[in-house]
Amino acid sequence: MILIENMSLKILLDEIWILFPDPWPKKKHYKRRLINDVFFYKISSILLSSGKIFIVTDSISYFISILNSISKSKLFQWINNKPHDWQYSNHNIIKTKYYKKTLNCNIKSMIMILSKI
Repeated sequence: MILIENMSLKILLDEIWILFPDPWPKKKHYKRRLINDVFFYKISSILLSSGKIFIVTDSISYFISILNSISKSKLFQWINNKPHDWQYSNHNIIKTKYYKKTLNCNIKSMIMILSKI
């Protein structure tokens, strides 16, 4: 967030990729999550009007939390909103070291693609 807050408004990004942010799974730690209600308001100021955000997580609770934050902000549209499009493995995107680790543990990773409204 510090990076976003200190960016010049002259710099606009076309895409933002967030791969496997820490889900902070305990309820008492949810406030530490990177992606929350405030996040989308801050990120929209540095994203082009046609910009996209790609978020990959293996945490279902975090996935749902992100969807709730998107709904509250009304700043982004969820593009891949069909369940078969959520599977990270179905997309031709680089498979990170963390992704490969989740495969070994038989955990599915989900991708969310958002477009700025």
